[in-house]
Amino acid sequence: MSFRNEIERGLEQIQQLQELYRQVRDMEMLPLSFFSSSYDILRSLTASLHEMETTQLNRMQEQLSKHQNIIVENKLMEETPSYPKEEQDTRGDVRFLADTISKRMFEGTGLGDLKKVISLNDRFLFQRELFGGDAKKLDDTLNQLKTCSSLSDAMNFLNENFNWNWEDEPAILFREILEKRFL
Repeated sequence: MSFRNEIERGLEQIQQLQELYRQVRDMEMLPLSFFSSSYDILRSLTASLHEMETTQLNRMQEQLSKHQNIIVENKLMEETPSYPKEEQDTRGDVRFLADTISKRMFEGTGLGDLKKVISLNDRFLFQRELFGGDAKKLDDTLNQLKTCSSLSDAMNFLNENFNWNWEDEPAILFREILEKRFL
């Protein structure tokens, strides 16, 4: 369907409606055919507009989907390492592309700065649940963790300085962030 043709057809229908109104403008009693014809024209015009709108929305959705795919493909091409999608890490676990991308996110923030990758909600959660509401203690800890060279070093530091239950949800979440940092 060509929008141009549909618009031209719609304009013709509007002119027909306009002509109907001119014909009855001075009449005291309107013929029933006027109403019937007017409703038919308006229904046809409404259906045509709805069809154009639906077509346009579908085209826009297709374009959006194509653009999203292009963006994702380009981003993955930039971030995809040269090694296969899976490889063994030092613990023998399989490391997937998602883990690699997550690590790249940390690298992109400047040497794995945890302050920049922890969401505001998580920051408040950690401050409240793990650091007794002390924002300075949280910041100092994150600065110290930034100097650690491995997950093992970071965990040793945390275990020496804090008595956290590593099975509590805030501690688990904190450890997951650290693990991503040190993949």
